Amino acid sequence: MVIKILIQVNQVHLFPVYDENGQPTEDEEVQFGMRCPDYPDLPTYGMRIPYPCTKADVDAAIQAKCVEIKNQMQKDNQLRQQIENMYNRVTIEGTEFFETEVDV
Repeated sequence: MVIKILIQVNQVHLFPVYDENGQPTEDEEVQFGMRCPDYPDLPTYGMRIPYPCTKADVDAAIQAKCVEIKNQMQKDNQLRQQIENMYNRVTIEGTEFFETEVDV
């Protein structure tokens, strides 16, 4: 499975790293948000990578996050299938919902 990733250019930042007491350390990290444009329902994921870093470092961090995303997507799809077996699926204004009725 190939997942295309977008990193917004003006959202790449270099920040100091803070210790558990809130004091800055000598270290820095790159922070950026990454999106998966082929999956618009997914959020933007915040990434933090120790600096200095190479392209290989960034790609490895992105790949690790994508493995997490893929695993979560599989779990979510399994859950949705279970729920779909319990409820009717309806589409309202282009958005899909599970529908049920309750007597109150």
